[in-house]
Amino acid sequence: GRAGAAWQVETVARAGGALVGPAIAIDAAGTTPIVAYTEAGRQRKELTAYSRTPGGQWQTATIYVPWIGTYPVLALALDGDGRPHVVATGSTAEQRPLLIYAYTSPSGWVSEMTGVDRDPLLRLSLALDSANRPLILYHTDDGESQDDILWLARRDPSGWSHQSLAHSPFIVDKSLAVDSAGKIHIVFSDLQANTRLVYLRQLGNGWQTLVEFGSSYALSLALDAADRPHVAYTNA
Repeated sequence: GRAGAAWQVETVARAGGALVGPAIAIDAAGTTPIVAYTEAGRQRKELTAYSRTPGGQWQTATIYVPWIGTYPVLALALDGDGRPHVVATGSTAEQRPLLIYAYTSPSGWVSEMTGVDRDPLLRLSLALDSANRPLILYHTDDGESQDDILWLARRDPSGWSHQSLAHSPFIVDKSLAVDSAGKIHIVFSDLQANTRLVYLRQLGNGWQTLVEFGSSYALSLALDAADRPHVAYTNA
């Protein structure tokens, strides 16, 4: 981390390097969770969660993820109470694709799975709503053409649901955020008409769509205190 004018570098764990991740977050109290998929974790089908309170020592916990992929995609987010939530990709023994969702509970980390039709591609984006329920943005190919489908997975008391949001030629990247009113904001880029940036905002009965044409590749979305969207992206 950065302290004053200089960076401070410290070793979190010496045993084994991270195959995927690490992903880091910091809560309002200054507690720092880090989640990674290590070489040792691959053998045991585990994610490794590190955590440190301000002035404290690093603590290590494991997240059992029996169906995680060999090189999974990994995302980390904090809920409104500062608790870490993780999503990763995997598959069943029959090679049916899965999203693996894990979260902290009073008894430790708990993981669960939700099936998807096809393997998620590239990056996942994870956010939590006002009730601390997960929202996962991912995309897959459509299995029939060269187009991709953008999906939003969410979990409520009745279980998981997967909503198709867009059907586009080659989705390049995507990002997800939730505003103070609980409305979902999404941005993604695709190769339709060369390259375009597409912004989706959840309304009461659907989605508002705004399109900006031009090169936009790796991107990230954040909302300010007034819930206005800000997007950072590369154009080459």
